[in-house]
Amino acid sequence: MAATAKSRYITAVKWFTAFVCALLCAAAVCCFTGSSADAAAVTNCTVSGLTAKTYTGKAQTQSITVKYRNKTLKNGKDYTVSYQNNINAGTAYVIIKGKGSYSGTVKRSFSIKPAIIYKQCTFYKIASQYYTGSQIKPVPKIKNGTTTLKNGTDFTLTYQNNVNKGTAKVYIKGKGNYSGSCSLTFSITARPVSTLKITVPSVTYNGKAQKPAVTVKYNNYKFKNGTDYTLSYKNNTKIGTATVTVKGKGKLSGTRSVTFKINAKPIKNAVITYNNSLTYNGSTLSPAVTVKYGNATLKKNTDYTVAYSNNVNAGTGTITITGKGIYGGSVKKTFTIKKLEISATAVSGTGNKVYTGSVIKPVPAVKVGGRTLKNGTDFTVSYKNNTEPGTATLKVTGKGNYSGSVSKTFKITARAINDVEVTVPDTVFTGEQVRPDVVVSYGSYQFINNSDYTLSFKDNVNIGTASVVVTGKNHLSGSRTVTFPIEKADISSTEIAVKNATFTGSAVKSGVDVRLGNVTLKEGTHYTLSYKNNVNAGTAQVTISGKGSLEGAVTKDFTIAKADISKASFSASGTCAPDGVKITINAKFGNYTLKNSDYSFTAPTAAGEQTLTISGNGNFSGKTTVKCNVAKADIANAKSSLSLSADGKGYTVTIIYDGVLLTQDKDYKVAVTESATGVSAVITGIGNYGGTATISGISNELEAFENAVVTIGKVTYNGTAQLPSVTVKIGSVTLKSGTDYILSAYDNTNAGTATAVITGKGKYAGAEKKTQFTIAPAAISSASISCEDQIYTGQGVTAQPVVTFNGKTLALGIDYYISGYSNIVNVGTATVTVKGKGNFAGTAKGTFRIVKQDNMETLVKKRLDEMMEGKWDRKIYDFWHSYQLGKYYNTLLTSPCTCHSYCETGNEAGCTCLIGRSHVLNNSGIQCAGFTIEVFEYLFGETNGTGENTLTIRNRSDGNWTEAALKKWMTDTFRPGDYLAYDNIKYGYPHYVTIYSVDTDGICVYEANYGGRCKINFRKFTFKEIYEETDGLWHRTPNNYELSEY
Repeated sequence: MAATAKSRYITAVKWFTAFVCALLCAAAVCCFTGSSADAAAVTNCTVSGLTAKTYTGKAQTQSITVKYRNKTLKNGKDYTVSYQNNINAGTAYVIIKGKGSYSGTVKRSFSIKPAIIYKQCTFYKIASQYYTGSQIKPVPKIKNGTTTLKNGTDFTLTYQNNVNKGTAKVYIKGKGNYSGSCSLTFSITARPVSTLKITVPSVTYNGKAQKPAVTVKYNNYKFKNGTDYTLSYKNNTKIGTATVTVKGKGKLSGTRSVTFKINAKPIKNAVITYNNSLTYNGSTLSPAVTVKYGNATLKKNTDYTVAYSNNVNAGTGTITITGKGIYGGSVKKTFTIKKLEISATAVSGTGNKVYTGSVIKPVPAVKVGGRTLKNGTDFTVSYKNNTEPGTATLKVTGKGNYSGSVSKTFKITARAINDVEVTVPDTVFTGEQVRPDVVVSYGSYQFINNSDYTLSFKDNVNIGTASVVVTGKNHLSGSRTVTFPIEKADISSTEIAVKNATFTGSAVKSGVDVRLGNVTLKEGTHYTLSYKNNVNAGTAQVTISGKGSLEGAVTKDFTIAKADISKASFSASGTCAPDGVKITINAKFGNYTLKNSDYSFTAPTAAGEQTLTISGNGNFSGKTTVKCNVAKADIANAKSSLSLSADGKGYTVTIIYDGVLLTQDKDYKVAVTESATGVSAVITGIGNYGGTATISGISNELEAFENAVVTIGKVTYNGTAQLPSVTVKIGSVTLKSGTDYILSAYDNTNAGTATAVITGKGKYAGAEKKTQFTIAPAAISSASISCEDQIYTGQGVTAQPVVTFNGKTLALGIDYYISGYSNIVNVGTATVTVKGKGNFAGTAKGTFRIVKQDNMETLVKKRLDEMMEGKWDRKIYDFWHSYQLGKYYNTLLTSPCTCHSYCETGNEAGCTCLIGRSHVLNNSGIQCAGFTIEVFEYLFGETNGTGENTLTIRNRSDGNWTEAALKKWMTDTFRPGDYLAYDNIKYGYPHYVTIYSVDTDGICVYEANYGGRCKINFRKFTFKEIYEETDGLWHRTPNNYELSEY
């Protein structure tokens, strides 16, 4: 009974759960089906398949199943998957985002557990460590695969027994992406003495064996003598280098010798006495010394040596005492050398001096003790009142090795004028008195005018020789006369002013003003004038050439302004004519008669008194007016004719005036009179025509025909003789072709000038009129251009165009020429451009095809023939893979197996020995015993009868490569758009084919510049290289390789 109740309870729960799920599903359906455009929410889907992961260092993914109700959704179609935080240990997320009929995003978490460090990682041995006196903390090397773990990031370390010699331990605890703990040990050994810092101080000789204290340290740790090491000494009594040997014990090992110095007694501690004050005498001074060390008086050259320096000249001398024997070092002592005094009798006089304009500094002779002293070295001289004439003073003062001072006087006298240099600069004509700046100098000193001398000039205006008298005063005495030339002045140095002028009709001479300084020069005396371009308005030139006191020439521009046209006098008259009013003008401007080019006007159009507005041109400007009487043309001067009208019911009057057909009722009126004797007409001029004329009788039709007006339409070349369309009119009557005339022509085929012949007919029979017309060239673009296809060569190709026009083939060089090509390298459409010539004009373009080379079928057969004939020289190529020598590959060629240096069967653990690339083996190659090494590769096959061509992959003859395995390998390996490469040494360059499609039957490829496609299959050929053993080495058999069908 209890079991039944429990069963009912479970059933009820299941029913309720199903009911709730049904309601939820119905709600979801309602939401989803409420609108055909709404997408189902992925939040209503279930996600399963999430599992916990362990850290590997790589991104972790999940194999999940997403269901909506009972429908399993497809990844990529219904949703996409992305991840967050899915590398390091911790909480990672998989994010499902709806796609297509599904919307929204679901985020589910999964855990990435830390890797157990001692299981996942490789631990490397810690090297032995030397004792340091403090804790030693080496960091062990730990790797997870190829990744080295980082201390503090991936693990932490603690140490035990890591100070003293013995075995220490380090505890490793995982951190971050790692968990778990483990430990490693390492050794701490005695530190070699050679790695320590050993310090020994120098000592001073005392005649006994010396043992200075030794300091032994590693970093800041100091080792103890007797506990950590022992000491032994050698050569430690005499002056020189001694040795101490440190031998390790306990914490230290090994030995090391260190040297130290035993120094001599320092001589500087001795007592030294000598004479410390001497007087300069010009020789070396060496005072004797006494040296005592304690109570002992030392011996020169036994216990010490003496050297002197700076012991000649006045000042401080130096004594250097240097130890010798058991005494060392040196000590320096000084002594004074006093100066020697100069007396009054030692200085001689200098005599009198002459004024120079500068300070005068005579140097006296000075002798002391029989030695002549040097100025600047042994003494100095100072001066007073030593420039101007009078009494000067000099003072000699000791210097260097000498002291004291002595004064002497000397006289300075004025300098004679003839003893100085007088310079007069070059002078030129100025139109006034020339007073050049005279320079009076002695050496570099220049005397001053009016202070040291005066000047007076003579003959100093005109060119030639002038003179100046220089008279000395104050610093100079006497007088002197100096001559100097006055040269011609260059005209360019003058100031020239040229006035502008106005056009007069004749040569214009401008006003020219020439000044030299303040002097106005005269034309004809100082200069002459010549002109250029000085008639017409514009820029003229005047050349001013020097004369007399001037030389050279200068050309200046000046402006000739246009004359005012209103200043000219005009008279005008006019006469009417068919082509306009003819005006005659007479005009004068002074003595100049104006030309037509000097003015312009607009002619009136009607007879009568008119006013002309005349505008100045060329040399004239402005405007003016003139009255003009325009006379009518006399109609009696016209050529007239009278004829029957074309319909025979009236009369036609034709009036031609100077070749122009006049218009009735505009230019004239007609009154016709019929009488028994004939018909006559009175013509009366109107408008611009006046007078009357009478025509008696009817004019000759032949004459009227000759005066007919012929109009010809346009004609374009078409390759045949052409008659133009014409209109023939006599007066206002249009004649009829075939009735009144017949049209013919000659020279009327080619482009150029042709002649139309209109021959009278009917009442105009016997009359003829010829008129020329033009045949225009035809547009070359109206012709047809064709070219033959050209075969792709990899370089530019051209085609000879065939150009036809109205069924006729045009001639190159006569009717057209080729002006260029474009797009002539690659397969496709190329263009040729032609340009018309002769009967043709303009340009036109034609096209031709550059087609692929041999179609694929021909190319495939050629490659197959070469392969069968051995022309490929055993060059082997694979499908874009580089297989390694000696590597085994499984039947899908995806991963290498274990490499063996020796193989017995060529087939081990399901792997096949395959070699890729060309010339894969030689005498030193892989020695594989007693079996055929096969090369997996491809070659072209033969036509398969479907219009495509086959490219064959060779199969293994032993069956290890089944057709199914090959198909799977092909569809797994190749993708549309990949390249396959093949080669042929006969042609010397590689070829590439592109994969077009891949399916279980094979690979369809095509080549860019060749036609067609071909299919790669795997049913046709096998290729073997045969090896045999000779003398312990493997060689190709004499046949080297086989190619056969199976």
